[in-house]
Amino acid sequence: MALSSVGYIGSELVRDMSESSIGNRAVTFWDHLAILLKYRRLVVIYLVIMVAASVTYALLAEQWYESKARMLPPPSEMGGLSSLLPSLAGGALGATSMLSDDVNLVLSILESREIRDTVIDHFEWMSNYEIESRVEAYERYDANITWEIDERGLIALSCEEIDPEMAAETINFVVDHARNKYLEISRAQARNQRDFLERRLEQNYAELSEAEEALKSFQTESGVVVLEDQLRASVEIISEIHSQLILAEIAYEVAQATMPATSSQVVQAQKRVEAIR
Repeated sequence: MALSSVGYIGSELVRDMSESSIGNRAVTFWDHLAILLKYRRLVVIYLVIMVAASVTYALLAEQWYESKARMLPPPSEMGGLSSLLPSLAGGALGATSMLSDDVNLVLSILESREIRDTVIDHFEWMSNYEIESRVEAYERYDANITWEIDERGLIALSCEEIDPEMAAETINFVVDHARNKYLEISRAQARNQRDFLERRLEQNYAELSEAEEALKSFQTESGVVVLEDQLRASVEIISEIHSQLILAEIAYEVAQATMPATSSQVVQAQKRVEAIR
């Protein structure tokens, strides 16, 4: 009886040691495969649910399409006068090139309320997209229509819409409107500057003529003779001052028309006019 008890206990110890060695061994690929096979039904159900959810989202979610365009402002119609203003007016317009000024003007047009209202009304955003307020429509414009300056100095525009044809039509409309508005402003600036220059020249000639008559009257009444060289030098100095004032005032008008009123270029141009006066 004692021997059989010992034998029974020995067999239990051997089995326990065997199970302990199995539990401490490293988990292998076959162990993972066994688990997957054991729960294969649950894994298949989970995958089916994920695929069905992805397909449903793809079918129900709105598809957004992007249309892009690049824009280079047309040559300015202000002529040679505008190209001379930065150097003749002492850099009142700043160190930027005329191309940069043109680009800034186009960007101002793209950011203006006028083009936003035009796009919103032309494509009937308020009714087509069930927009309740104008502010919400402006936010949609800012979010869907974007632009940046690329490495070549071109204006790269982008428009996102839920319909590809609408995206292309919207970006083309924005480019055409901005170009036409730019030409309109450019022509108006050139016309105003020519008129202003003509008026200033006429005023300058009239003032010089009055100065000559006043000088002659002074010589006649006082008997003081002013030498011709002195008179010529005085007239040249006055003419030079008037010329600088005219160019400074033109540069000030250009800066006001193309840049924000609080910009440093506008402030500098205004200070230059006041200093010459």
